[in-house]
Amino acid sequence: MTPEPSTKQHNEGRTMDVIASLPDSHIRAILVALCNDRHTRAKVVDMATKLAAAPSNCNGSDQAICVQCEQAFSVLARPDLSCRFHPGRSYPDTSDDAWADHDEDIHGPHETEENLAEWPDAFLWDCCDQTGSASGCEVGSHRSQS
Repeated sequence: MTPEPSTKQHNEGRTMDVIASLPDSHIRAILVALCNDRHTRAKVVDMATKLAAAPSNCNGSDQAICVQCEQAFSVLARPDLSCRFHPGRSYPDTSDDAWADHDEDIHGPHETEENLAEWPDAFLWDCCDQTGSASGCEVGSHRSQS
């Protein structure tokens, strides 16, 4: 018997269905509004650049960004074992020099998306103990959000 998905997984699936069904004009308006945040804007530009440089076997309708490695790929023609990713989570390496003058009471928590983007080598992966910028320690197939 197949186990029931958790309530959280079910709600996330429904949320993604709502997002996927939005008209293009709404998606564009929301994206532009979200890009007021510089870190979100940088991530959007990075993903747009990856999609623009997608392999020639991708056309506009079957392109996706892999949720594991954040690379562009063709949903229809994805080759097996072309995704390098970390299955674990990253955490701050508090012994790294990047944190020498970082006081969490003043500067906020170490573990933020912004800090990971700005100082990836000040983080370690719990799956392999490599620095945040290290190439993925596992290989598999690309996966899309949907």
